[in-house]
Amino acid sequence: MRGQAKTKPFGLITVGQHARNGEENAYFPHTIQSPPIKGLWFNDMHIAEIGMAVLNFQGVKYIANIGCEASRKEAKELSEKVKHISVKDKSQGWEPGVEETYAIIKDGVLEALKNSKKSEGVVFQAPYTFKLELCKNYYFQEPKEISWKGEFTKKDAIWEAPSIEIGWELFNYVRNHIRVDEVDTKQK
Repeated sequence: MRGQAKTKPFGLITVGQHARNGEENAYFPHTIQSPPIKGLWFNDMHIAEIGMAVLNFQGVKYIANIGCEASRKEAKELSEKVKHISVKDKSQGWEPGVEETYAIIKDGVLEALKNSKKSEGVVFQAPYTFKLELCKNYYFQEPKEISWKGEFTKKDAIWEAPSIEIGWELFNYVRNHIRVDEVDTKQK
């Protein structure tokens, strides 16, 4: 994702965001792909798509997050100064139509850009540690060899990387070892 963007972007706005898997009052909560992924942690911070995007642009001002109200939590955990623009709220039963949503997004983005000097980039220091936890009925088939610093259990994989980009590459490697527990699935 990072390699496809301008070298030094002005800022980052995450758009159309759902809350991570397990988040209360969320519309379509998921973490990358739930199931099988129950949770993803980066340096002990629970993240999902919002976190992946922001971490790919480490140091770039995180200006705004546009999404359901439940997505606010992850965005604010990454940066307290990010402007959250809520387009619906399950806990309140608030689901505006297209015209109202358009106005909310337009006004919110204009305000966020106007106040972007207050935004800050999210920065983490090495070592970069990642943890992937699986949902029920899924397990990791431990690889015969691991050529990087990490470990597997039946439900978790933990790894360390010298950069965030390499950490995401290893994330894709780790995902290749997810299997469905056929015994649990058949007992349903």
